[in-house]
Amino acid sequence: MKRILLMSTLFLSLGVFSQTELSEISAYYEAETSILSYRFDGEIQFDREKGYGVKLKTPHQFTSFAVGWIGQLNQHPAGMFDVVYKVHKHGKGWTDWKSDEGFTNIGETKNHFNQSNLLFGIDEYLHDSVEFYISCPENEVIDTLFLITMDISASLNQEANIKSSNVQTRNCPALPEIIPRADWCGDYTECHNPTYTVTYRDPTHTVIHHGASPDSYTDGYAVVRSYWNYHVNTLGWNDIGYNYLLDKYGNLFQGRHNPNMPTQDVHAAHVGNANPYSIGVNFLGNSDAPDTQPTTVQLDKCAEFLAWWYDQNGFDPTSSASILKQDASEWITLPRICGHRDVNPGGTTCPGDALYALLPDMRTQTNQILIDCDDPTAPTTSIYTDRNWYNGDFSVSFDDADNDGGSGVKYSFYQVMDFDDTEWRANSDYGFFNDNFETAIHPEWTALWGTWAISSGHLLQSDEVTSNSNMYANIQQEIGNTYLYHWQQKISGSGTNRRSGMHFFCSEPTETGRGDSYMVYLRADNNTVQIYKYIDNSYSATGAWYITENFTINPDVWYDVKLIFDTNTGEMSLFINDVLAASTIDTDPFISGTAISFRTGECQTEYDNMKVYRAREQEVLVHTALSADAEIRYESTDSD
Repeated sequence: MKRILLMSTLFLSLGVFSQTELSEISAYYEAETSILSYRFDGEIQFDREKGYGVKLKTPHQFTSFAVGWIGQLNQHPAGMFDVVYKVHKHGKGWTDWKSDEGFTNIGETKNHFNQSNLLFGIDEYLHDSVEFYISCPENEVIDTLFLITMDISASLNQEANIKSSNVQTRNCPALPEIIPRADWCGDYTECHNPTYTVTYRDPTHTVIHHGASPDSYTDGYAVVRSYWNYHVNTLGWNDIGYNYLLDKYGNLFQGRHNPNMPTQDVHAAHVGNANPYSIGVNFLGNSDAPDTQPTTVQLDKCAEFLAWWYDQNGFDPTSSASILKQDASEWITLPRICGHRDVNPGGTTCPGDALYALLPDMRTQTNQILIDCDDPTAPTTSIYTDRNWYNGDFSVSFDDADNDGGSGVKYSFYQVMDFDDTEWRANSDYGFFNDNFETAIHPEWTALWGTWAISSGHLLQSDEVTSNSNMYANIQQEIGNTYLYHWQQKISGSGTNRRSGMHFFCSEPTETGRGDSYMVYLRADNNTVQIYKYIDNSYSATGAWYITENFTINPDVWYDVKLIFDTNTGEMSLFINDVLAASTIDTDPFISGTAISFRTGECQTEYDNMKVYRAREQEVLVHTALSADAEIRYESTDSD
């Protein structure tokens, strides 16, 4: 047993690298790759908070790495061990601490020790040092540590095609373009031409995984190639373990060798004894790490593929079925789209809390694609009145047609506009609003902060310094109604934290605040959208909150924004270019609001076509100026 040095602090004082206490136990070289395995022969440090580990400068630089260990008892699965690590890159410094869990057990690979998954540093390029610790289950002590380093730097492509390819034009649901192995295998003959015999299966489930990846990568092909190298040349498997992999750009990669893809599925290596009954889909990136959370395009591509797969196999993606647990201990009933932790309860936290929480939405989104394939035509509406001219209140009838007999029309909205002999507007006292920003800022608006003007038929806020511009208009909003807020916006400017959007249900607009309100925010420099709840002008007050979802927002591009707020349920659904970008439910919605308010932060933003609609039934009674509660405020002088 190696001697263990007890550390009672956070091990910040260890400045001397343990670079001479590694014994090389194996080496693999092929084409432009090297994989070196070491045993650590020095003193294993023990940190009370982090566990057993070392800090060392590696003999050779590496693009990725893994750690291994042997414990005294060896009675616990690898997934019960936590690995924390940070990595050093010349000229960049150390990463923040990151964490993962054990990946393979003793006896599951050609190495006779537990191992982590493949781990990365700042990017997919070369690093020179690593510090890691392994925390154990209770009563376990680690005897020996191992380090595996991989270098594929010679095959990296700094000009990699990082953008996802378009979906192929095929029958609905479409099979997205799948990047074949030939495109990511590099120069590895064994990868291009595997010699093992595949076994075809009839799986019933999709198991979702995540894997460690660089904090920031530009070459998803290289990350997939690294996984293949690790699984084959370190773990000793026949091939990469996953059937399919997805990078943050929405690229969908073929994983496991499959001569009959896509018409048949092959037995892979991702969930042990459950492999014959499932395909494995891996999201590149630790879904719990801020910089590697699933992106919207990644999730969308996954849903497109799963919709095709479930349609081909005749399964309902929202249903459940029986599957054998990873350890073969029993058959259990699981959703057909499930996480690794479901098949291996207690043995792993994969695919991470962030991605696991999105699985219900993934099932719904996949099923919605199937529904839309059966219901491809947009609904239509016909409007009827008894006559064209009224001098009092009148009824309007709407005939909404789903056209395909699909899922039906969930919401129907309307807006009443009136004409004052100069322009068409909407009566904001009744929850309607309309402004196309054609000539001048209308008196309905109050500009309190920022530089606002009409430019080329759009509303422009041009002050890039302010982080809280404010231009508001009064509009009555009340609980019991469902509202549709609809506008277009374009973010520009030279900042690095550009964001803008709109507050709604504002209780008290002032120069720098809106009182109680909700807000939609689009962020162009980190590709996210957000929904906030402010209480007394604070999103951090008790009862306030915000959510953030990944969504590509490019500068200098117009986006169509729709926000549906059902005050009866508290549900908010944000659509960008008619794609659901974010949704949430406020279980304690505001009772009323008196204004909407545009807001920008450190950017220029143009707005256009600001509309607010209310939900309706099939028939609506419209009140005229002769009534006390008139939506129409003006009487026409003639029938023209």
